[in-house]
Amino acid sequence: MVWKKPFGIVAATAILLFVLLAVTPVKSNFADPCGSLLFPTDVTFQLDGELVHQNTPPCRDARMDRLPVVAIVGVLGLAMGVAALAVRSEDRDAD
Repeated sequence: MVWKKPFGIVAATAILLFVLLAVTPVKSNFADPCGSLLFPTDVTFQLDGELVHQNTPPCRDARMDRLPVVAIVGVLGLAMGVAALAVRSEDRDAD
């Protein structure tokens, strides 16, 4: 089939995009560093009168807003990669 190789290239590109989106730092409208989806940055701040060391709520919201996009791209990339490998092994068996 003609589309085997481009299909694998698209799958590899989707997986690369998934990794880039997961490790690229997110931005919120606040000065706090947010970190990325996989590596959030914890800061010390006051929450309900207590000092806590965690990711601030605006940063957590920004990270969670990116999560569905990253998950969809990752699942599609993995599915295309598995399909490309299945077609490739199927053609090998036919020879």
